[in-house]
Amino acid sequence: MRIGFFLRDLKVEGVQVVTVRLVEALTKLGHQCEFITLTSEKDLAVSENIKHHVLSITEKVKYRKANIQAEKIFTMVKNRRKRKKF
Repeated sequence: MRIGFFLRDLKVEGVQVVTVRLVEALTKLGHQCEFITLTSEKDLAVSENIKHHVLSITEKVKYRKANIQAEKIFTMVKNRRKRKKF
């Protein structure tokens, strides 16, 4: 199964650490896992066979305005599908 995990970044924080461990376990079980993050900040070591997509959204996004940033996510997915890299 192909599974995407959406996080703000891959810094050493609670949610990120737990998610990286979960992704590693799922990958060992044969699933294809990928990270989608808002920023490229990365302190955690991630296996080379786990893809990491960065949206480069550095400004703080309030919940009410999140739909504005959603277009960036959909554009990235559409472009990657065209190139068959996603």
